Amino acid sequence: MWTSFLIALSLPGQGLPPLGPIGDAYDQAILKTVGLPDDGKELVEHLRKRSADANTIGRIRLALTRLSDDRFEIREEATLELVRLGPVCRAHLIEAARDQDPEVADRARHCLEKIREWHSERVIGSVVRRLVASRPPGAEEALLRYLPSAEDVGCAEEVMDGLKALARSPVTAGALASALRDSEPLIRLAAARSLRSAGRELDATRGMLRDPSREVRLGLALDMAREPDPEPAIAALLELIPGALLAEGVAIEDALYALAGNNGPEAAPWPGEPAGRERRRELWAAWAARRGKPAGSLGRTLVVLLDQSSVQDLDGRNEPVAELADLQFPLDAEPLPGGRVLLAEHAGNKVTVRNMRNQVLWERTIEMPLAAQRLGDGRVLVATADSVHEIDANGKEVRRLEFPGEKIMKCQRLATGETGLVLQDTQGTRSRFVRLDRHRRPLGQIPVQVKTSGGRIDWRADGHVLVPELEAQRVVEYDTEGKVVWEAPAEMPVFAAWQPAGTVIVTSRNERGAVEIDRAGKTVWSYRVMTRVTRAIRH
Repeated sequence: MWTSFLIALSLPGQGLPPLGPIGDAYDQAILKTVGLPDDGKELVEHLRKRSADANTIGRIRLALTRLSDDRFEIREEATLELVRLGPVCRAHLIEAARDQDPEVADRARHCLEKIREWHSERVIGSVVRRLVASRPPGAEEALLRYLPSAEDVGCAEEVMDGLKALARSPVTAGALASALRDSEPLIRLAAARSLRSAGRELDATRGMLRDPSREVRLGLALDMAREPDPEPAIAALLELIPGALLAEGVAIEDALYALAGNNGPEAAPWPGEPAGRERRRELWAAWAARRGKPAGSLGRTLVVLLDQSSVQDLDGRNEPVAELADLQFPLDAEPLPGGRVLLAEHAGNKVTVRNMRNQVLWERTIEMPLAAQRLGDGRVLVATADSVHEIDANGKEVRRLEFPGEKIMKCQRLATGETGLVLQDTQGTRSRFVRLDRHRRPLGQIPVQVKTSGGRIDWRADGHVLVPELEAQRVVEYDTEGKVVWEAPAEMPVFAAWQPAGTVIVTSRNERGAVEIDRAGKTVWSYRVMTRVTRAIRH
């Protein structure tokens, strides 16, 4: 797997144009800013020169030796060459940054900084989309060869998106099919994933669940576990469990719990010793042997009792069946399959996943989290007042999104990859709801009245957003133009969420409980308790 690398993305980004209209004009502006051509053949060549082949490695080594040349112009030329080669140079430049020659070290650090700007997720995304739009000969091969050099997750995802788009064409699908036999495991996996996304080469790629590379088997099995027939993926995942360390184990169980629902084994911390992992495999194998349809909703409601520092799971009669106590100011909670709960513990400076016995299954330290959301394959989205973080199963941050000059109040990502946030100015006087597409580019914004921070902001793919307006004493549904579509009175609301039947659950700052109301504003369910209920989530 490519090395995870932290990208700090700002709006607007350093040295890049402000985010503007989505489409060709946006990508062309990005390429122009960093001096790249808007020509398919030239962009293919651009990626080829930045892929980790023997010729490129030779160029890197030569340029590094020239950083200490006596002639200034040679040193400048070598510096520019390294920046142009991009992320494939990073390991060499990190070493050069520790060189005893101060100028060599300074130039290496300068190169690393410029590479982060020139070869960021935003730039690579624009390159990929222009290649997909123009489809020059060799585009799919250039993207495949570049992928091992894409050291950050964002760039790798952009490249995979491009390959999946190209796989829909019979012309490029043939080249991708040839790559299934490549000597590089990451390239074989990328080709298989892109072809399966287009419904191509299904038999050949299914056979790759026996690939010699564990990386290929795991990546393909995780993808196939989300397909209509997950049986081959389940068998492959079971075989991988005994050798899985924490990150792989969390990703594997995420996929299996998504299939098992509440019928799977009891959630437990991932075992560090081989015997414990073998026992875990046996438990999952027993589930697979009796597996039927995933368990549906239990008709339960997870409630956050903020002042009591606890979370309770209520049955259909509003009786608590489980409680997570001694939490540290939980501002967000998400029920996960398998009786697990994801928590943003604001005062504890941490995000945790716990089972219903209150055992911590996973933990990541992060300063004052406001919201936490599971993304799948063990990854978690965490929002703080300053930034939005994506964290992998090892607890490593793989992407960051920042909004200079504004404070993040609430955040939620859709299954489609789009993100919705409530941002507030530094004076605390104006708030806006902002939608970003899956490439982190803005889709639109509207002014909203939000005075409390923490938790989710519920919104849909059509852009409609459900806003709890505390001071206006109401819950409002806005469309993409900021027009009120629906509203209902509510006493100092801090949380609102749509339910599948079209009703809305609301919790309030001072009302002792939670209510569910229909479109006419009539209460169809309520929960009363002598403490604040700040979140209520059905599962």
